[in-house]
Amino acid sequence: MPEYILIQNASRDQVKRACQQWMNSYADSLEEAFEILVHSKEREHVIEFNQQLDPTLFYFLVNYLKYPEGIRYQANVMGQLKTSVNGLDEQLWKVYISESDTEYDNVFVVNADDKHFKIGFNGKTSQIEDTETYQIVNHFSTSRPARITVTRPVVDKDKSIGNRFRMLTIIFIAGCIAHFVFLCSFHNEKDQQAASALLFFGTAFWFFIDDALLLRMKNYVKCLIIALFCILYVAIARYLAPVQDPNFVQGLSLSPAILLIVQRPLRKLFVTIFKRAPDTLGKDSLIDGLYSVILIFSMVLLPIVIAFHL
Repeated sequence: MPEYILIQNASRDQVKRACQQWMNSYADSLEEAFEILVHSKEREHVIEFNQQLDPTLFYFLVNYLKYPEGIRYQANVMGQLKTSVNGLDEQLWKVYISESDTEYDNVFVVNADDKHFKIGFNGKTSQIEDTETYQIVNHFSTSRPARITVTRPVVDKDKSIGNRFRMLTIIFIAGCIAHFVFLCSFHNEKDQQAASALLFFGTAFWFFIDDALLLRMKNYVKCLIIALFCILYVAIARYLAPVQDPNFVQGLSLSPAILLIVQRPLRKLFVTIFKRAPDTLGKDSLIDGLYSVILIFSMVLLPIVIAFHL
């Protein structure tokens, strides 16, 4: 079978869970009867499909199995796919994640002629130089593979990310309106500072706690627009409302933007070092706790320090 994925150094349950999460996320793009078949031998697994998978979805799956959300492993993941890349004739390609990858939003392919390409999920494909060599990816089958199908209740939860973003955006706008009314109605400096901290720290905490929103660049940009709006809003409101300490409030408005600026490179560094995604709310891992502390420090203490110096 020319289309399959090999995973090494992972448990069967981890692979099944990662496949389930991916299927639930892309349920709208899959056929109703689509199944993933997981053949396992100890810590080595071959993933096949009961029907042909679109090459783009195949790339997404390879990437997700390398960087599964909420699953801690350091698995080797490679796939074999027959397709056309960058205008070349249809042929077999080895699909993999390069050791030098720092973007985490792409896959790499190599053919029998040792031509390497990086396929970005932004639609850009570029020829590169890499040391990965082409070989037929190891394949085996078992008589009773695990069959993974879409779990509909989870699909509804995954679909809710977009709805949740819209709902929280409406809440944020309502919060800005309420904040402006508060500034106009209450002239006590400490009360204004407390209301501002609630609005801006609350927005940053939303980004912190719901980091699934930040995984895709388009969602990250949307969140960044909200963060920049916080700064612009205060820059305008300080001249329209009787703000008692406008510089301090302006400093607090930086909280969401600082969180976003720190989060993305910090997450990439974490994945590079530990070969897994961080668990923001992880309580059993010291390194996950340190990751969370750095983000909390950036979104709370840094804006306060800046506010005191404005």
